[in-house]
Amino acid sequence: MVIIGGGITGCVAAARLAARGLRVVVLEAKKIGSGSTAASTALLMQEPDVDFGDLSERYGRVTATSVWKASRRAVRSMIRTIARFRIPTALHRLPSVYFTRNRNEARALEREVRARARAGLHCRWLDSDELGDLTGIRGAGAILTRGNAQVNPYVACLGFAAAAGRRGARLYERSTVRRVNARGSYVEVETERGMVQARWAIVATGYATPEFKPLAARFQMRHTYVIATPPLEAKQRRRIGLGDVMLWDTERPYHYARWTADHRLLLGGRDYPASRKTSAASLRKRTDELTADLIDLYPSARDLVPEYAWEGLFATTPDGPPTSASTPGILGTCLRWAMAATE
Repeated sequence: MVIIGGGITGCVAAARLAARGLRVVVLEAKKIGSGSTAASTALLMQEPDVDFGDLSERYGRVTATSVWKASRRAVRSMIRTIARFRIPTALHRLPSVYFTRNRNEARALEREVRARARAGLHCRWLDSDELGDLTGIRGAGAILTRGNAQVNPYVACLGFAAAAGRRGARLYERSTVRRVNARGSYVEVETERGMVQARWAIVATGYATPEFKPLAARFQMRHTYVIATPPLEAKQRRRIGLGDVMLWDTERPYHYARWTADHRLLLGGRDYPASRKTSAASLRKRTDELTADLIDLYPSARDLVPEYAWEGLFATTPDGPPTSASTPGILGTCLRWAMAATE
C-alpha cells in the first residue's frame, strides 16, 4: 500500500494499516504534517456540515441517520485511536455548541433538535440564557452535543507517523509524486527519484488534491481563514465568557471558534471558493473581517489584536457529508480527516 500525503489523514491511515500487518509506504512532498494539517483548527465533531433535517429532506431519514451515526462512530474511533497509539497532549474532549443569534433560525434549530431526538441522536437544546451562561454569547438559542473533541493536529500527525514507523511503515519526506499509473492489478507511483509499486494507492493530499484530475472533479476546494489572539489571562477569558466548548454558528459559511491549550481564542470562517486568487492583501482583508466578527460576537474583545492569522485550503463534497472516491487502483481520501478513523 502506498499513501500519497503525509498529513493527518495519510498518517492515520498508515498507522492503522501497518498495525494490521500491511506493508505501507508514505510519500510526502514536503515535511510530515506541514500542509493542510498545520492549517487545521482541529474541531473533531460528530456533526456533519449539513443539518440532520436538511439531509433527511434530501436523502430520507434512514440515510441521514446512517450518515450521522457513521460520523459519530468516526469521532469515537479517532479518540480511541489516539489513546491506543499513546499520542501525548493531542486530544481534549469537550462538547460543541451550534448557535444562532437569529430568532427565526432558533425555531429551525429547535426543529432540528426534535428531528435528531426522533432518530436517536443525542443532543440538548440551550435557550438564550443557557447559551449566554455557557458561551458568553447573547443569542437566541443553540444545540449542545456531547462526545466531541479538539486536537493538536500537528502533534497528532507526528504521533501517528511515529506509530506507523514503529509498525514497519516507511515514510519519505520531500518525495513529490509526479504520476500515478494503474497497471491492472497494481499501481505505479512515480517520484523524482524513483518508483513505488503497490496494490493500491491512497491519495490523502489536502492542498494538492486538484493535481489528481480523476478525483478533483468529485470535490470542491475552498479557502478558510483563521485568527488567533495572544494567550489570554484568566481574567480576560472570564470577561469574554466562552466556556470549555467549541462553537459554530448557523451562518453559511459558518464561523467556528475554540480555546487552544495555551489560552488563545481561535476564530475561523469567511470561507471562499478556491478559484479566487489568494495573496497577502486578501489575507489581511479576511483577517480584518474576522476581527470585526470576533468583536461583534464578543464586544469585550474589542481591544484584542490577533497575534496570528492564516489561510487554509480544504476539500468539501457538493452535498456536504464526507465521502471517498476511487478510480482503478486509486482511493481518494479527500474528506474531513476525522473520517479516516472510521472502523
